[in-house]
Amino acid sequence: MSSVLLIANGAAYGQESLFNALRLAITLKEQQPGLDLKLFLMSDAVVAGIAGQQPREGYHLQQMLEILTAQQVTAAQNSDIPSRGDIQSQLDALNKQKTLTSVEKLSQQDLTHTIELLDTIERTRQQANELKQQLQQAPAKLQQVTKDLEALKNPANEALTRAELQPLSLRQLES
Repeated sequence: MSSVLLIANGAAYGQESLFNALRLAITLKEQQPGLDLKLFLMSDAVVAGIAGQQPREGYHLQQMLEILTAQQVTAAQNSDIPSRGDIQSQLDALNKQKTLTSVEKLSQQDLTHTIELLDTIERTRQQANELKQQLQQAPAKLQQVTKDLEALKNPANEALTRAELQPLSLRQLES
């Protein structure tokens, strides 16, 4: 039995990429009923799975997902998605071949694009972690700045502050 993992990340509405991915999934399942097809919705595509949507016009993604469910298409989980190492191994195997068929060339392009996307996801995760750290540190920094501002408002410290700042050059004050 063949197995296919279809990963969709296009916006639910406003673009046709998710609609086309679901059409492809329905057609594959109709033409090959025994196919083990799994669907992984990520990013903006997740919105298609929200119940009770009433699109004004055009296609109805929720209805398409219901058709796929009736066709025994299951939702893929993280464990169903190949790792970056698996994808890199497949790409390396293709790169070692001297000549590639047209299908292999397309696979090579897809694998390269997938690795680029995985790298982008990893960079985004790292940036998100950095932002979380900054967010956690923000209250303490805000408290310190507020304390420093209050200290500047105190007239008793004004003479001391002037004495400290007077010997500094404009460049030192700006930095």
